[in-house]
Amino acid sequence: MTFAFYDLETTGLSPAFDQPLQFAAILTDNAFREIERVNLRCRIAPHIIPSPWALAVTGVRPAQLLDPALPTLFEFTQEIGALIDRWSPAIWTGFNSIRFDEEMLRQAFYQNLRLEVFATQFNGNTRFDLLTALYGVWHRQSDLLDWPVDETGRVRFKLDRIAPLNRFTAHNAHDAMGMSRRLSISRAKLPNAPRRSGQSCWPVATRHMFRPASKPISPWRWSNASAVDFRAPRLAASAAIRPATRTRRHFLTWRRPILPIS
Repeated sequence: MTFAFYDLETTGLSPAFDQPLQFAAILTDNAFREIERVNLRCRIAPHIIPSPWALAVTGVRPAQLLDPALPTLFEFTQEIGALIDRWSPAIWTGFNSIRFDEEMLRQAFYQNLRLEVFATQFNGNTRFDLLTALYGVWHRQSDLLDWPVDETGRVRFKLDRIAPLNRFTAHNAHDAMGMSRRLSISRAKLPNAPRRSGQSCWPVATRHMFRPASKPISPWRWSNASAVDFRAPRLAASAAIRPATRTRRHFLTWRRPILPIS
């Protein structure tokens, strides 16, 4: 199975009212040798109002948003969809990708008439979120990594703070290609990376992520959305798996699909 490490840079945090501006991905084999990489950009859609803070963080200039040399959002999403089809089957890996990048990509596909909005989940594909793996490592064996702590004493699971603290350096956390490159390197090093306890953190990261449910769980949960909702339908998670922790805040959520208003 190949690995596809990817990241998005967007105009904001809302899947319904923002859009991706950059998609970067690196495809590797199962030994994490690079096979191919892509770095795609698009111009902003006419109805999107970008967040000034998002532009400041990513370093995108206002003139770049309207660059006529860049493809439209529609062309951009079709190109991403074609790339996912070409790289399938693969393990689509990101950092906080389950809760953010997947939602943003799914919404972009839905708004731009891409039928397979769940492209990274079907056709032999599967997904892996390194942020979830970090939660597992911190919960089960926190001495395997060094953890950044803020001024209030809380552990911060920010990649731009965790990576340098654990000798993963030389990447731009707010550029999609820089993030994808760092994800691929980090994932390649994790299985054998010695840590303070002298153990590898990768088995711990994956061993306790999911376990069989002890009792049936309803895959449906009403969304908090208002009556008029323009978001894409959500795919209900399987009732056969559940997170290994009592708190589902940072893991999969079970939601009822939101259908378009006719």
